[in-house]
Amino acid sequence: MAFPASFKHGGIVKKTGWAKVHKGEHITPAARALGAGKKGILERVGHELKTNPPAILAKTRRKSGAKRANKQRVAILLSKARRAGANV
Repeated sequence: MAFPASFKHGGIVKKTGWAKVHKGEHITPAARALGAGKKGILERVGHELKTNPPAILAKTRRKSGAKRANKQRVAILLSKARRAGANV
């Protein structure tokens, strides 16, 4: 059975069809919606840390240097990913 490209890659439905979706609706693929396992969880958490870094990282960078702050960032990333369900 053939599936529309929007089912696999996501996007806007071009015409109403058999899957009870209507023209103009947005499709989010299950892999993107659920986060595609461990990689998806790490990407989400990493994006969160990049866009909204904890204040403690700036304090560590000032007091102990960039190398130590980067180690702390990785530790925070792994901790948050584990809480979200990743086995890392």
